[in-house]
Amino acid sequence: MKKIIITAPTSANKAYCFEDWLDNTLLTVYPNYKIVLFDNSVDNGESCAYQNNYYKKKYGNGGQFECFHSNVHDGDGLISRVWRSMEDCRTHAINNGYDCALWLETDIFIQPHFLQELVIHNLPVVGALYDTDHGKYRKLMVQQREHRAPKNVYMHNFDQADDVDFIDGTVKQVSHIGLGCVLINADVLKKIPFRFVKGLDMHSDSFWAEDVHQKGIKIFADTSLICEHRNSDWLTEVYSKQNKA
Repeated sequence: MKKIIITAPTSANKAYCFEDWLDNTLLTVYPNYKIVLFDNSVDNGESCAYQNNYYKKKYGNGGQFECFHSNVHDGDGLISRVWRSMEDCRTHAINNGYDCALWLETDIFIQPHFLQELVIHNLPVVGALYDTDHGKYRKLMVQQREHRAPKNVYMHNFDQADDVDFIDGTVKQVSHIGLGCVLINADVLKKIPFRFVKGLDMHSDSFWAEDVHQKGIKIFADTSLICEHRNSDWLTEVYSKQNKA
C-alpha cells in the first residue's frame, strides 16, 4: 500500500472554503494518507494556526492533518511566496518517505474515490480535470503542445469548444493540467524541484510542467475524474466574521 501525502500551498485567501475543503478531503477512502499544507500568508502563522485548530476541534488529535507556516516575508512577491510553499510541500514529502504526493489545491473538491483511481493507474504523473476562470470564460485547465514548425512549439490552452471532444472517460497524455489535482510519484518529486525566475510573471507550476517535459516524463489526465473548482475572489470570510465578533 503506497504511503501518500495530500499536499499543496495555501494562504488566508482560501479561508472562504477551507473548512468545506478539509471536510471533503477527509472523506477520501484511500487507507494510507495524510493531509499536509504549507501556508504562505504574511501573518506570523495566524492562518496556519486557525487551520490546525479547526481540525483538532472537529476531529481530535488523530494526526491526519497538519499545516505548517512557510518562511515568507512582507517583501516577497506572490510568485515567490507560492514557490516557497510548493518547495516546502515537495521536500516534506521526500523527507518523510511518501511514495506519492496528491497535489490538491485548497479550492479543489474531489470525490472520495478519486485518489484511489489515480493510484491504480500507476503512472509517474496523472491527474483529474477541473475548470478554471469565471463565467463565460470558464474552461478546462488543460494545455497541449502544438508543433507549428521546427523549433516552433506553441502551448495551446483549451477553450470551451475543446471540452466535449476531450472528456470521453479515458486516460490521455497532456502537456499540462495544472496542479489542482495531480498525483506525482516520489521519483518525479526528487528529480524536479519547483522554481521561478525573479521579475518574470510565470508561476512555478508552469516551469514545473516544462521541466517535466524536458526530462521526458509524461503527464496524463484521467478524463473520467472531474473536480469542482471553487475559485473565488471573495475576501476571507472567517476573518471577517472574527472581526465582527
